[in-house]
Amino acid sequence: MERFLTSRGPSRVGGWSSIFKRFLQSNGFEGQVQLQHHFFTSKVAPKHKQIPVLFIHGLLASGRTYRSFVKRKDFVPEREVYTIDLRNHGESPHAQRMDIRTLASDVLAFLDGQGLKQISLIGHSLGGKVAMVLALEFPERVKDLVVLDMPPGKTAGKMRNVYSAIQAMYNVDFHGLGDQRDVERVLEMNGIEDRRLRMFLLTNLTGAKDDTDDKKLSWKVNIQSIRDSVDQLQSFPEYVLPSNGRTLGRNRCGAVLLNSLSRS
Repeated sequence: MERFLTSRGPSRVGGWSSIFKRFLQSNGFEGQVQLQHHFFTSKVAPKHKQIPVLFIHGLLASGRTYRSFVKRKDFVPEREVYTIDLRNHGESPHAQRMDIRTLASDVLAFLDGQGLKQISLIGHSLGGKVAMVLALEFPERVKDLVVLDMPPGKTAGKMRNVYSAIQAMYNVDFHGLGDQRDVERVLEMNGIEDRRLRMFLLTNLTGAKDDTDDKKLSWKVNIQSIRDSVDQLQSFPEYVLPSNGRTLGRNRCGAVLLNSLSRS
């Protein structure tokens, strides 16, 4: 695990920022996207100013995943809470490029845009990978890190299962489909037998009634780019530049919790 959790590059934000720019420019990076977000104020007056929390969702999810949780009456954090939509998800813009470092760069730009110098990160699944890369490459920006259902390193096994769902969504022909039930039926025909999974995938369905035609149904996620990026999304960067910085596992960015949700 330490092989992947050790950042051997520059420990200053400025150093990594320049490396990020060179890396992205050399690979034809099309630019960062402005992530859509939701902001929730603290429900109680904190005794001391607390660092905000940022939730980063998993693949095929969105920031809305956490809205019902954050709005629960028994969820009373003494801090501000942000949820975001990663690129190609939710209400955020679509873009062709989609790899872990690019997603992390989008999140960093979001933090800069909101004036958030430091954050407590909670990342689930793909969001966990993004959170780990952000903590490794910009440790000064991450006070605490919680990663759910995502180990560091390559995750080919997990992505094989997810790829079936991605392919099923990609193969949906919306022509002639009028409502969610029609789309669910096609997903089942495309191999998604678990109804709970079908209902989760259908949270990405969008469409409006047209006066002259059927509902113009489509996927809210950029299923083409997600499908084309499976190999990049199942990978995890390795860091080989020399540094005297502490590792993530040695509290370089503060407290770290890795949690496996094998039954989720």
